[in-house]
Amino acid sequence: MVDVTRRLLRHLVDAPAHVGLVRALDPQRFAGLVRAVGLEDAGELLAMATAEQTLEVLDEHLWRLGDGDEEALDSGRFAIWLEVLLEAGDAAAARRLRELPEELLAAGLCAQLFVLDVDALGHGMADAPWREAELAERVLDEALHLEFAGYTLISRDPLGWDPTIAALLALDAADHRCVRRMLERCHEATVDLLDPGEDGWRTILRAQETLEADARADRQDRRAAAGHVSLADARAFLKLAAQTPVDDPAALAEDPLTRAYFRELRGPQRAAASGSSRAAEPRLAELLADLDAELEAPSRRTLPSSAARTQRGSPALVGLRRALIALADRDPRRHAEQLARLAYLTNLLLTAGRPDGGPYLPVEAADAVLSHAARGLAARTASSTDDDAEARLAELERVGVDGLFRLGWRLHADEAAPA
Repeated sequence: MVDVTRRLLRHLVDAPAHVGLVRALDPQRFAGLVRAVGLEDAGELLAMATAEQTLEVLDEHLWRLGDGDEEALDSGRFAIWLEVLLEAGDAAAARRLRELPEELLAAGLCAQLFVLDVDALGHGMADAPWREAELAERVLDEALHLEFAGYTLISRDPLGWDPTIAALLALDAADHRCVRRMLERCHEATVDLLDPGEDGWRTILRAQETLEADARADRQDRRAAAGHVSLADARAFLKLAAQTPVDDPAALAEDPLTRAYFRELRGPQRAAASGSSRAAEPRLAELLADLDAELEAPSRRTLPSSAARTQRGSPALVGLRRALIALADRDPRRHAEQLARLAYLTNLLLTAGRPDGGPYLPVEAADAVLSHAARGLAARTASSTDDDAEARLAELERVGVDGLFRLGWRLHADEAAPA
């Protein structure tokens, strides 16, 4: 934990009146604080959080890259979050659990538990062939299990067993119907997962994820609304960009992925909350600003201010910057739109990562976006004179930074391809 984070937490804990200021933070900004502290040590912060802030933290911390381009729920991180949640007491934990989308809660519980009907399990074992009954008995002997609310709960991850059961009991005391719904969904997922006979019991001995599809889609919708780009969309966009025809201006028109992204984006509402919290209390605002200066985590999904440095960059970068400044004078609304698209492209590179598989820092991703867009603009205005600012502005207005980026990406891909 960085020193400024310790100072911020101490300031918040020592001044309970500031809870309202924390709750006014933009959810992404709040998630940045939790990231700086670490999920395991963020109990005091999470106790102050709104439902929206909590959901943003979970969307960031509970998912990891699975097979292919799909992200998968991390059952271990879910169990850690339950442990942190329970630090605030059973009543507070139950309240937080009830605030979650049921798709996410069910997916998290199913990642920790197999859920079987008690009566059906008893009859099935009584009528089963000897080998199958023996295997079932072995499963129950080897795995942590509990009869609860008419079901047999079987652990899928021993490390997550205690917090999962404690959270279920806390939730049951507050909302028994919710627990019944969750167990029914987990039971359906377990039944769907298991084949009849011995293979079904062997499946219990192997950990597999269930009920993730709905939770994943729900998360993707929330993150799209907050300005994030999914890994699948980021890779698809870059693949499309690498195939951009160099000599066809029509190919630089807005692509379907970008069009869909901005159709779903509801970002402007997100910006207001953090501004009010900054002005409300100078010391808190100062600490938050210090934290922003120290953190360089890749998931800060906004365009860094590094664009101002391009005035000392290559001629192509200088040309792009001057075109953007001229656009701001001529059409402020269109200029704001182009900045939003630069931020989108930066988020896209942050999600996709470097070509060598490593992560970008936000400043690096922004610089790469500007470099590729500038190269695309230079290619489109190559026949113009170096000081033909009007030609660059006209091309920026005609194509937009996203089209210029795709062209620059294609030119870069051609250079990088083996001879």
